[in-house]
Amino acid sequence: MNKLSKTTNWVLDAILSEEAFCFYAVSCMILMPLAEFISELMGHVFVTQPVIFSIYGIAGMFIVALKFTFRPSKKHWSDIFFFMLLIFMFLSLIYSKDIARAVRNSDTTEYPAYFLAYYFLMFAGFQISKNKLRNIVLYTFIGLSFLEGILGVFQITGHVIMPPYHQPDRYLDQAFALTQNPNNFGELCVLFVGACVGAFLFSKTIKGKIIFGILSLFALFSAYESFSRLSWLGVFAVFVFDLIMVAVMHRKHKDNKMYKNNLRLLAIGAVVLVVSAGIFVAFNDFAQTKILNSINEIKGAFNGDFDHFASSRGYIWRFAWESVPKNWVIGVGLDNLHWCFASSGKWIEAMYYNNRAHNVYLHILATQGVFALINYLALITIAQVKAVKRIVNNSDEEDVKLTWIFLSMFIGYCVAAFFSVRAFNVELYFCITMGVMVPRLQNSNVKEAA
Repeated sequence: MNKLSKTTNWVLDAILSEEAFCFYAVSCMILMPLAEFISELMGHVFVTQPVIFSIYGIAGMFIVALKFTFRPSKKHWSDIFFFMLLIFMFLSLIYSKDIARAVRNSDTTEYPAYFLAYYFLMFAGFQISKNKLRNIVLYTFIGLSFLEGILGVFQITGHVIMPPYHQPDRYLDQAFALTQNPNNFGELCVLFVGACVGAFLFSKTIKGKIIFGILSLFALFSAYESFSRLSWLGVFAVFVFDLIMVAVMHRKHKDNKMYKNNLRLLAIGAVVLVVSAGIFVAFNDFAQTKILNSINEIKGAFNGDFDHFASSRGYIWRFAWESVPKNWVIGVGLDNLHWCFASSGKWIEAMYYNNRAHNVYLHILATQGVFALINYLALITIAQVKAVKRIVNNSDEEDVKLTWIFLSMFIGYCVAAFFSVRAFNVELYFCITMGVMVPRLQNSNVKEAA
């Protein structure tokens, strides 16, 4: 019996350790695109990722349950949000206006298992406090940015493993890598740019600066080649954040030459960003069309034609927003935006609808209600504030580096989220980023933000 007890404890220590949570998160990051790549080589598009992610959601449920039962950690602010996310998700599902649609087989529907995977991956990220493990997550991002970017380059030159199953003719000029959608790939590129630029800024060797500088340019080109305007906006937010943060830290630590040098490098980087964007637009008709469309859509919105704003996102937003007053408590149902259209007196079956709001915040508001949105906004706001304070008040240089890089990725993604959808094969990376950005504290040199 004693032997069994020791064995059981050893197993629990192993599967509930920081290393195990890191493996859970990183393996998901790698396995999702890898499985899609292999399945596409075999002639099947988008069949493995839904299954794998669902498995991670179910597995995460058991792992987290064991964690709270047998190896509970000290109370952490993120635990409250973790449970609230689960509560609002289940309430929205149970009281859905059309629960059958929430669990049906559809490429535009996110199953409850996906949401479980989101929250458990986020929870796993919060457990990864050792800098060496957080570095593994960072370098996984950088490696994926290079590999996915290569596929994107081949795609825009006409060399595609398999065309996307969704509107294949529409994406002949755009890179979509292994996400099946250029906008989704663009969202992913925001995280990639933040990771590569951050690694470039904090590299202390000339060799490192050169390698990460080249990878940063490649990640930036990947964002361009997605031709996703939300990606361009997110990348811009990454550079603005880095520039502001470097200026603040340079002012606070005037004796630190690294921040002074990084301020110069970022100024050069800003010039490179503007010049490269100008060259890209000048020599690409499709990019010019995107820019002109943006200008015309903004003019149209000011002149009363809001429906066509942001590639007709205004039309979707209008129906989503109009459903809120009658369904403000728990929304129309988990991932059931279709009800916003179906329940409107201004919509008939022959009209267009979309099951995604193309604005993450509005999507949560319409499908899960006001309280769920407040909880989500509070989570991302508190996480960002704590990350900034952790950077400013920290004496652990490695923790400052990692928190800074993940925060730049986080902010860029949050900005892009105003125009993006929550696609599970992209959102998983954001959830992990949130956790490893401000994990539970183990190092005495790291100060928890008040």
